[in-house]
Amino acid sequence: MVDPLFFIQDLAVILISATLGGYCARLLGLSPVVGYIAAGLIVGTPAIAFPYVHDSERIALIAQLGVVFLMFSIGLRFRLERLRELGLPVVLATVLTAVILFITIRVAAGWWGLSTGAAVALAAIFMNSSSAIISKLLEERGIGHERYGQLAMGITLLEDIVAVFMLTVLGSYLIVEQGGDTVSILSTIGLLSGFALLVFVGGLLALPKIFTSLSRGKDSEALSICVAGLLFSIALLSVWAGYSIALGAFLFGVVVAETTYRPRIERTFRGFKDIFLTLFFVTIGMFVDVTLLPGAFGWILLGVLVALCLRSLAAFVSLFVCGEHPRNALQAAFCVTPLGEFSFIIAGVAIGGGLFGESFQAIVVGVVLGTSLLSPVLIGRGDRLSAFLEVGRWPLLERWHFFCRSLIVNRSAAKQGPKLWILLRKRIIQIVVELVIVFTVVVFAWKWYQTLVEPFGPSIKSWIAPTFWLMLGLLCLLPLAAVWRNFSAVALIIGDYLHRVKGIGSAKSLRIGLLLRVVFVVVLALTLWVLLPKELARGWTPLLVLSILGLALGFLWRDFIRIHSVLESDFEFQLSENKRSSSKILFDDWRRGNWDFNIREFTIPDNSIAVGQTLESIALRKNTGCSVVGIERQGLRLARVGPLTQLFPGDEVLLLGSDQALAQAEAILQHSAPADASESHIEDLVLKRLLIPSGSELHGSTLGECHWSRDFDIQVVAIRRNNLTYNGLDARTQLLSGDELLLLGTERSMERLAAEQPI
Repeated sequence: MVDPLFFIQDLAVILISATLGGYCARLLGLSPVVGYIAAGLIVGTPAIAFPYVHDSERIALIAQLGVVFLMFSIGLRFRLERLRELGLPVVLATVLTAVILFITIRVAAGWWGLSTGAAVALAAIFMNSSSAIISKLLEERGIGHERYGQLAMGITLLEDIVAVFMLTVLGSYLIVEQGGDTVSILSTIGLLSGFALLVFVGGLLALPKIFTSLSRGKDSEALSICVAGLLFSIALLSVWAGYSIALGAFLFGVVVAETTYRPRIERTFRGFKDIFLTLFFVTIGMFVDVTLLPGAFGWILLGVLVALCLRSLAAFVSLFVCGEHPRNALQAAFCVTPLGEFSFIIAGVAIGGGLFGESFQAIVVGVVLGTSLLSPVLIGRGDRLSAFLEVGRWPLLERWHFFCRSLIVNRSAAKQGPKLWILLRKRIIQIVVELVIVFTVVVFAWKWYQTLVEPFGPSIKSWIAPTFWLMLGLLCLLPLAAVWRNFSAVALIIGDYLHRVKGIGSAKSLRIGLLLRVVFVVVLALTLWVLLPKELARGWTPLLVLSILGLALGFLWRDFIRIHSVLESDFEFQLSENKRSSSKILFDDWRRGNWDFNIREFTIPDNSIAVGQTLESIALRKNTGCSVVGIERQGLRLARVGPLTQLFPGDEVLLLGSDQALAQAEAILQHSAPADASESHIEDLVLKRLLIPSGSELHGSTLGECHWSRDFDIQVVAIRRNNLTYNGLDARTQLLSGDELLLLGTERSMERLAAEQPI
C-alpha cells in the first residue's frame, strides 16, 4: 500500500513547481500555461528534478480532477444567449473553419497511411484553440475590445463545442476499430444529442429549485458543496452512459451557466478552478518523456507550421466568406492559432485507444508549446501583416466582401419562413426535444436495468423487474403526454390553415387532422417498440405495466397537462431570466481614425485606496484625463456608470484614454489604502460605551464637527440622554454633558480615540 503522504508530497511538488514556472513565463511575456507545462516536464523527469513525481496512478488521478474542473469552467463560460450575442456569421465561420480543417487533415492523414480513427484524432487536435491562452493574450495586448479580438474570442469559445463533439466522434471510431460496426458511430453520435438534452433540460428544471433552497439557510457553504457533488455525479453519469468524463463536466457547467446563480458559483469555484487547472497542465507535462522530444522535433515543427498556417488560412477564409472585412478576418485568424486544452484530452484518448504510440503525447505537447510561443509574435505583428488588405487597396476583394456581407445580412433579415411554419415552429421544436428525451431514456433502459436490477437474485428480480418497467414508463409518460398535446395543437393548426387559406372544407380538414394524429401515434408506437430492449419484453410484465400506465394516463391526464404547463413555464423563465447584455464593450475599427486613445481593463485590488469611493471622489478624468467607461462586478456588467458609482474590490473597470493617462489612472487605482483601513474586517468591529463627563470640551459640539468617522473610523450608533435612547442620528446631532454614547469600531480605533481625542 502506498503511503498517503506521498500523495501530499506530489501535490506540494506540483504546486510549487507550477508557481515558479508560471512566474517565469509571465516574466518572459508568455502565458502561464506554458510555464505550467514546462514545470510538469521538469518534475516528471527523474534525471532533472528532485524530488520528482513518478507514480503514474497518482498522476492520472490528479489529471482526472484537473479535467473535471477544466471542463466545468469552460462550460460556465458558454451560454445560449452568448450564441445570439456572437451572431450568425461567427457561428457559421466557426463551423466552416472546423469543416475545412477536418477535411484537409483527414485527406492528408489518409494519404499518409493513417487509419480512420487516427485521422479523426489528428483532425480533432487541430480543430480547437486554447480559450485560456487566447483570452490572456488579448487582455495583455489590449485588443480584447477590437473587432478582430471579439471575433477571435467568439470563435475559440464555439470551438469548445466542436471539440466536445469530436471527442464523441473519436470514441465512436474507437469502437469501430475495436470490432464494432459502423452503426455504432451513428447511434453514439445520435445519443449524444439526447444525453445532452436530458442533462440540460433536467438540470435547468431542477437546479434552480435546489440552489434556491440551499441559499435560504445561513450555511453559505451548502451551495458550494452541493455544486461540487453534482459536478462529480454528472461526470460519472457521462462515463456510465458511454461518454467521457469531460463531457459530463462540460454539460453541467453549461446548465449552471444558464441559471441566475452562475456569478456566485463562478466566484466560489474560482480558487478551485485555478488550482485544479494548474494541476491539469502540470500533469500533462509530467506524462511526457522528455527523452522523446529530440526525436520528435521534426514532427513538432511540422505540427506548429500546420497549426499556424492551416488554422490561420481556414479561419481567414471562413470569416471572409461570412461577411467580415478581409483585414479584420486575417487579424482574427492570427489570434486563434494556439492549440487548446482539448488537444491534450483528445491525444490521451487516442493513445489509450491504441491509435498512436506514447511519443504522440510529446508531439502534441511540443506543438501546443510552439504555437503558444509563436502566437504572441504573430498577433503582435498582425497589424503590419494585414496592412496590405487595407480598405480600397484591392477593389475585387472589396466587391467580394460586400457581396458576402450582403448575402449574410439579407439572409438574416429575410422573412423567417412561410406563415404556416411560423405558426408551427415553437410546437415542432418542443415535440422534437421531448421525443429526443423519451428516446434517450428508452435506449438507456437496458443499461439502467443491468445496473439496478441484474445484481439481485432471481426471486427478488421477479418483482423488481415490473417495478423497474413501471418507473421507466412513468418517467416517459409525462413527456409523451406533452408530445401528444403539442402534436394535437399542430394537427389543429394545419387543419385550420387548410380550411382558411387553401379553401378546403371544414369536414375534410377535420378528417386530415384526425388522420395526422392516427399516423403519428402508429409511428411513435412502432419506434418505441423498436428502441425498447428486447431482453426486457418478456412474459406478462409488459402487458401489466402498459395496463397500469394506461389507467394512470386516463385518470391523471389533467394533472399531466398542468405539470407540463408548469415545467414549460419554468424552463422558458430560466432561459429568459439569464438574458443580459454582454459584459464586453465592442469598439470597431477605431484605431484607423488616428484617435489618441487606448482601452484597457483593470481589476481593483482588495487594498486599493479607491475601494468604497465614488468615481467623482477619485476624479480620474480630472486628474489624469482617463475615463471609466464600464464596470463588471461579480460577473455582471453594470448597466449605468456615473459619478456616484462606487468601486469595490474585484471590480473590473474598463479605462479609456491615452497611454499616458491609462498609466496614471492605474497608478492611482493601485495605490494602497492606509493599514488601519485595509486590515479592518467586519468581524473586528465591537460596541463600546462612552460617557461625556460634565465640563467636557465636547459639550455643544455636533457629531459632524467631531469627525470621528473620518479620523478614527468610529460611528456613533445611539445616544442615551435623560433615560431616553436616540438612534436616528446625523451630522447635526449635538453632544451634551452626561450623554452616554454607544460607539461602533475596532479595538484599535477605540484606543486611538481615547489617546488623541480630549473628552
